[in-house]
Amino acid sequence: MGTVICLQSLTDCIQSTIGQYIYSYYLVNFNKTHDNATSNDAEIWAQEQSADLVFKKDIFCSLPLILITFLLANSALWSNFLWYLLNKPFNWSSIQIGHYNSVRSILIAIFSILGMKVFTLMSIHDSIICSFSHTCLILISIWFIFAKQNWHLYLTLCLIPFLDYQKSLTWSMITKYVTENEYHFIFTILTMINTICTILGNGFFNWIYELTVNHLSYLIFIITIGLSIIPLILNIFLFITNRRSSSLDINEEDDDSDLIDWNMMIEESEDDLIII
Repeated sequence: MGTVICLQSLTDCIQSTIGQYIYSYYLVNFNKTHDNATSNDAEIWAQEQSADLVFKKDIFCSLPLILITFLLANSALWSNFLWYLLNKPFNWSSIQIGHYNSVRSILIAIFSILGMKVFTLMSIHDSIICSFSHTCLILISIWFIFAKQNWHLYLTLCLIPFLDYQKSLTWSMITKYVTENEYHFIFTILTMINTICTILGNGFFNWIYELTVNHLSYLIFIITIGLSIIPLILNIFLFITNRRSSSLDINEEDDDSDLIDWNMMIEESEDDLIII
């Protein structure tokens, strides 16, 4: 619970800082797009634009927390994986680790692309793809807790190629809700979050593993599971929200088309009366 609160506080802080930066950008560049306007108009317009970009959209507000928890879970899983293989019960040599990493890299390069191709052909929503990725991460972490034999580790290679979809899809999910001239801001934000979470996550989870390696070496995988549940739930929530929004848009379009047809019928009736 404390971890969730800390992550939410960090997300709120990042969003507030980014929101102020974007607000200042719109305020400074207001005169380039609007002529003969007052400073009050500039402030109102800048507030509306920044609100639409960062705070108004539920999906955009949720994505920073999704990305943060995913990066931390990824760091928790892989930052200590080398030491996990070197210790009991595996006690792998450098040659065995090299073989495993080689096979993992080849499978990731092939099947991660094939998997995305299949999801694209099936028109699967981005949130569902990310949910599948987090589910794979949870299953792999559970499997690592109970793994005892070498073949147990190689069996996880069936799911490892599908773990990093969240990182690549976050960009495409955000760009659906912003304009092209705002892309460089979003790219800066994502790069900043990625760098901070990777650096802090690796150091923090290495420290956790050092404290628990002798008594509870699989604690780091339990933390990974806990962190992965957060983006999994949020992605499902985003999918449901998008479906509801799409349904509302379709209903509004149907109502508008019905209204247009009704107006056309009235106009035709009036024309007939005029002719008579």
